[in-house]
Amino acid sequence: MPEGGAGQTPRLPWGLCHGPRQCVKKASRNGFDFLSRGPPLASLGLPRIVHESKVGPVKARVYVTLKNGVLDPQGKAIQQALGGLGFSGVGEVRQGKVIELELAEKDREKAHDQVASMCERLLANTVIENYDIELDA
Repeated sequence: MPEGGAGQTPRLPWGLCHGPRQCVKKASRNGFDFLSRGPPLASLGLPRIVHESKVGPVKARVYVTLKNGVLDPQGKAIQQALGGLGFSGVGEVRQGKVIELELAEKDREKAHDQVASMCERLLANTVIENYDIELDA
């Protein structure tokens, strides 16, 4: 079993783990955190180990588009250029922008609120533009 006194992080004997990669694990019975690697622990009769998922930074993608009814001269220019290049059948073209952000915030709800605040204050002109936020873990 893991050894370790107060204030120490106990470790399993070398070579014991759920998989081939080194990973941080938490014993479900005694709450100890320890680092180990090697063959599956269940086959050795040791306590069940739960992998802690390390949540990385939240990535946000913001889509900014013009509101309906706002003239889009860039979209019109793209539409005409496509027609000039022989692409027929292209209807209305609306041009927008995509902004990608990487946030240190790990809580998705807080990250969404933070990005929404960024959009309201800087990333989008909310008088003439809409924005949509997409979060990736």
